[in-house]
Amino acid sequence: LALIRRFTNLNHRDKRPVTLICEQSLLMCVERRKVLVKGIPIDLSYMEFEILKLLLENQGNAMSYDQIYRHVWGEEYVGGDKNTLRTHIDRIRKKLHIFPELPDYIKTISNYGYSFDPHFD
Repeated sequence: LALIRRFTNLNHRDKRPVTLICEQSLLMCVERRKVLVKGIPIDLSYMEFEILKLLLENQGNAMSYDQIYRHVWGEEYVGGDKNTLRTHIDRIRKKLHIFPELPDYIKTISNYGYSFDPHFD
């Protein structure tokens, strides 16, 4: 709640409704394309934001490589493209893990894809 309050206070001039996705210490404002971790803004590229948004919107569900590619890149997954997606996921993980006590938000589902689930180990 403190993150939501802080985000709302920082943006009080703009009265348009926003979609906030909050999970533990992470807050995403979809319309303003902002991500905060424990109140600290995280700079994500366009693709990184889209991948994280997709995973957040489907929390706890395994998203296949193909589902992620179709949603983010608008094309079918080709086996060799796994490295591109893996690179984006690695960058997102590094950017989100700014405090050692934070969970690894994004889980790898072996030979399938990824999931946003900070509660699963």
